[in-house]
Amino acid sequence: MTEDDVAELLEEIEHMDPRRTFDERQVKSWHRVATVAKWNLPGALRAVASHFAESKSWIMPADITKFLREPGESGQRICEY
Repeated sequence: MTEDDVAELLEEIEHMDPRRTFDERQVKSWHRVATVAKWNLPGALRAVASHFAESKSWIMPADITKFLREPGESGQRICEY
């Protein structure tokens, strides 16, 4: 994921959870995690939607990584690492 992809992801989180706002430093921090964990934007966006479909809690990078690494309905991981 690029930093622009991460910025798009964080904008989506802000739209779903108005308690959250992100600045450029947070984009860079989340980008570092996304790079280490090998996120992809479509999967990360699905992780955010899935999180907020079931939870009112804040979403953290570890939540996205966990979602991407768990086998989905097809038995395939959404993100290979």
